[in-house]
Amino acid sequence: MDSASSNVPSNRKVAACRLASRPADLLVLARATRAQLAHATPQDLGTWIDGFDIALRREHSKSLLRHWSYDLNRHIALKVARDCLVTELSSRANKTKGQRKSRD
Repeated sequence: MDSASSNVPSNRKVAACRLASRPADLLVLARATRAQLAHATPQDLGTWIDGFDIALRREHSKSLLRHWSYDLNRHIALKVARDCLVTELSSRANKTKGQRKSRD
């Protein structure tokens, strides 16, 4: 039973790494509307945020190394999309806190 609980974060990391390595998938998520994000589970949002974090770190490293393939526009788009996902996740957390307080 202990091994099953330890696989959950690693599976999330694997999914995040796979997402970060596929720019087309990141592009789809970056262009997602708020209504489309509303249908995603919090676990999916967390995985997507992790994927964007990995891609942002990779892009930041390219920037520091002055690599020829660094693209400032891509860096900005990744950051904006990640911030949108974080906002969606935090707004859901605030809604559930508000609902819990109203029940008490």
